[in-house]
This record gives sequence, C-alpha cells and structure tokens, in this order.
Amino acid sequence: MAIDSKAKAFAHIKRFIDTEKRIPQLPQILMRIEGALDDPTVGGKELARVILDDPSLTAQVLKVANSTYYNPRGSRIKTVSRAIVILGFDNIRRLVLGLSVSRLFTLLPAWNVYRNLWRHSLATAILSRDLAREDGFADVEVAFVAGLLHDVGKFILGHLHGEAYAGLLETYRQQPETDLCRLESEAFYCNHQEVGTLLAQSWGLPRELIRVISRHRPGPRWRYFIENRSGLGSYVILANRMAHLLELKSRVAVSEYQERLRELQPQAEIAFGLDREGFNDLLESLADKIREAAAYFDIELDDPETPSPDRSPAVGRTIVKRFIDESAFSDLTLKISESSVSCSGFSDFVEVTAGPLFSILGLELLIIYLPGSKGQGLAPAVCFGGGRLAELLGRTALAGAGKDLISQVFSAGRILETGEPPVELDADLRTICWTAGRILGVPLADGGSVRGVLLLLRNIKTAPFQVREKRLLKLYGDLLGRKLAGL
Repeated sequence: MAIDSKAKAFAHIKRFIDTEKRIPQLPQILMRIEGALDDPTVGGKELARVILDDPSLTAQVLKVANSTYYNPRGSRIKTVSRAIVILGFDNIRRLVLGLSVSRLFTLLPAWNVYRNLWRHSLATAILSRDLAREDGFADVEVAFVAGLLHDVGKFILGHLHGEAYAGLLETYRQQPETDLCRLESEAFYCNHQEVGTLLAQSWGLPRELIRVISRHRPGPRWRYFIENRSGLGSYVILANRMAHLLELKSRVAVSEYQERLRELQPQAEIAFGLDREGFNDLLESLADKIREAAAYFDIELDDPETPSPDRSPAVGRTIVKRFIDESAFSDLTLKISESSVSCSGFSDFVEVTAGPLFSILGLELLIIYLPGSKGQGLAPAVCFGGGRLAELLGRTALAGAGKDLISQVFSAGRILETGEPPVELDADLRTICWTAGRILGVPLADGGSVRGVLLLLRNIKTAPFQVREKRLLKLYGDLLGRKLAGL
C-alpha cells in the first residue's frame, strides 16, 4: 500500500503495532507488577512469582542484583526473591519499564543516531524524575516512566523507515531549531508524537501518560509547559529540553551553550523553585546517572564526547558501509551462548536472541522455516522484519540452480548464500535483495538431522556476511536445532 496520506500512514502504523511480534506487550507484565507493588499486602515472594513469568526479565533482575553496584561483596544472588530485597521495589519498577522500552531499541540498526535516541530517552527519564523530586511530586518513578516513554514513537518510525528516518534525525541534530514534527509529517505523513500515542493506546497506558507522549514539546511561547505546570507533563517537557541541551554541549561554542542555559533555567525556577545552582547540578550529574541506568538495560552507549566508528547514516540518503565492532559482536556471541542455557524452549530462545541478532548484524529480515503440516514442504514459522520484502520472501521460494534455496539448505545441511531471485520479484526488489552476500541460508541442525532453515537478509548498506559472522550463525543454527529436537 502506497503511503500518500495521513489516514493511510496511521492505518499502516496501527497494523504494524498490532502484528509485529517483537514489539513488547508492555501492560501484561508491567501492570501486574505495578498492581503487586501498589498492594501493601503483597510481599517479595508474590512479586517474584510475577517476575518469573517473564524469562528475560528474570534473567535481567538477577544480573542487576549480582552487579558490583548492588552487590559489592560479590555474594551470589540466585533467587528473584533475594534480588528484590537487594534492589528494592522502586528499582524493580524502573527495570521492568526500561527493559520493555529497550526491547524496542533492539529493533533498530546499531547506528550512532539511534544510540543517541536511547541516550536521550534515558536522560529525559532521569531529569523528569529529578525535577519531580525537587517539586515534591508524590510518585517520582511515574515521572521516570513518562520521560522514558516520551519519544517511543521514534523507535517505531526508525524501524519502519530505517535509513530515511535516521537521516531526518541527523538533520534535526545538526539543526535543532527546526520543527522535527513538521519534518516527520512531510516525509511520512505522521510524526513521532502521533505514532507514540497509537502505541501507548495499544498498550492500554493510563490517560496521563498518553497525554505526555502526545504532547511533550513545549509549543509556541512554552504554551504546553505552562498548561501542565501542576502535572506530569511539565517535568517531561522541561526534561526533554534539558536533555537536548546536554547533547548540544559538545558541539557548540561555550557562549551559545550558556545562552541556551539562560533560556531554560528561569522556566525551572518559576515552575519548580529550582535555582541556577540546583539546575546546573542536575545537568552535571546526568552523565554518570545515564551510564548507571544504561547498565540496567543491557544497552551499550558510546561516550558522547568521544568519536566512535561510523555507524550512522550521513544527512540525506548516503550511508557509509557499516562494519560490526568487536565489542558488539562479542556481546552478541555471549548473549546467544548464555541464552541457550537459560531458555528451555525454542520460542523463548528465539524471542531473547533474535532481536539482538537482528540489530547487531544489520539484518533487514529473519525467517525461520520449519516442516509444514504432515511433513509436506517447509513453511515460514517465525518472521522478524516487516514490509513488502517480508511478505514476498516469507512466502516465496528462493530459486537457485533449479531448486529453491531453502530446500537446498535443508537437504545439504550447510550454509548456502543468495541464489537467483524468484520471478515474482520486480526489478527494483531484485536489485535490493540480490546484492552479493546479502542473503544467507543456515541449517537448524541437531547432530546429523536438519530440523529447519534460518533465512537472513542483510541491510543493503551493510557489508556482506563475514567468515566470523557465518561461524556464529552456524552455532546459532545448531542451538536452534537442538531446541527443536527437544520439543
């Protein structure tokens, strides 16, 4: 469907939110935990039972509880109940919400512009909480949640329009006085506030949080900030501007930074009684708090002061070919190995590992083919990735040497690459799909038996699959095969 109107854009976004399996269904686990935390009769054991229903959350709670920050003596924390005692209820609440949003982050390519988006979300959450605390707000963790979610629509736009949206964010980063919502609407017929509102409504979030997501920019003459001075929105609006100010600090002259600081600080003083010294303290302590929060959610952030390998699209449509850095690749290898032990079932293992695999390896599409009903042929059972490519390649045989690639991999039991495109693909899609080295078929093997096939399509601006990546994918295929054999 061609997107040429706001109505079509909204319909496309809503369909994506409703059908994309990798978008976390936030309310189920979060609302249960919120209910447990708000019930004075509920103790650590009852809360632990709720957390144990989510394997990835369980693993992360134990990991954070065993970190040197919370467990400096290094005594091993083996149970969720004990972890709750170590972390405390407020940290549990923050961890649950942050993990749900961080799962959205794994949908995006590992480009700097998207890492900066996650950093900005964390910064806004921390500043919202700190401003709420200064203002005497009753539940500062709700302010943290609101700040973390305020830009959630950007994660959806980034996944749907990867390169184009990354270029637009980079334009905005270099020209922060431009109206980002206008740029988004001109390019995609909707903006991130509108998209975030659709997602928040699908999650069933409280009306106050939906209102913050739908209107977290100050508006002309700070209109929305003034309207929300006694509510949650005021913390997020000001925190959002403060976080953007911090991002500017390393890129503009000291005089310009000071001028922007003088524009913001009076708003904080008028609204919350926060003087210049207190305002500066919030900004100066922010970098350390961001690093601490990022460690909770297993998200690697580059130091904003230090140039890093170019994983960002340049302004416009040009992208430098992306190479996987060693640390990201090592983290992915470790995550796959650890998850193979901690996840007992095939579906759990795929859910925990496919997102990081998709993001770090620069994939556009990941499909797992399993034997069809009554043992006849192979059919797509799991699909990560959306759009026309997913629809076409999910259903269509990939013809190569007279046989489709999937069948070749299944019968040969080894990694095979590319093959000829099916006749159903038009000329443009043929060019996109069949760039050398972009398509890889990996057998899901258990000893001498092949249980299925993993098909990977790499982003067109990413380097072809390298030897070390193929080795990891062979290991991954073997682990998937063993999980299938145990069903």
